[in-house]
Amino acid sequence: MGGAVSRGPTMTSSSKAIAACALMVFICIGTLTFWSEVTSENDRGWVTHSHLVVERLQAVGIAITSAESAQRGYLLTGQARYLELYGTSVDKLDRDIKAVRDLTSDNPGEQEAIKRLQPLIAGRETELAYGIALRKQSGLFSGVEAMTLGDNHDEWMDLILTEIAGLRHTEAQLLSRRQDLAIASTRRVRIAIL
Repeated sequence: MGGAVSRGPTMTSSSKAIAACALMVFICIGTLTFWSEVTSENDRGWVTHSHLVVERLQAVGIAITSAESAQRGYLLTGQARYLELYGTSVDKLDRDIKAVRDLTSDNPGEQEAIKRLQPLIAGRETELAYGIALRKQSGLFSGVEAMTLGDNHDEWMDLILTEIAGLRHTEAQLLSRRQDLAIASTRRVRIAIL
């Protein structure tokens, strides 16, 4: 008895075309999902970047205020601990302004603002250092005199804080746009997955 060999159902050309179309749809959905996720991750990275810039700008303001407070403490008391705090604050200020410059290297407008900010900070640091040197050399009376007569604290801080506020405003605008892009990217990923 020669039995016939049983074969499974054969695919017709229309079945093959439907399977190929389904496979193409799955590939397209997978590619779109992957691309959307990469874009979404990139947008979230820019949001984080903007937060870092704002944090460093706040740190610049805090460091310069800390340096001023430490300098005044030294001028009034002559205690070395204030000199240490002053040195630490100036070092941190210099690191923070460099970090802001590095973080905003992709933005020419912010780089220009930093070019205006750096000499202001350097000028204020020079004035603070002069008061300290005067106190070391000539004693309490000269230190107090430098603090009250020769100190242009308000003028320097107004100029410095104006530049920092401008930079923060620019970053706030960038952050808002970047958050909108991140939300839109997340929405696209969800739609692609659906």
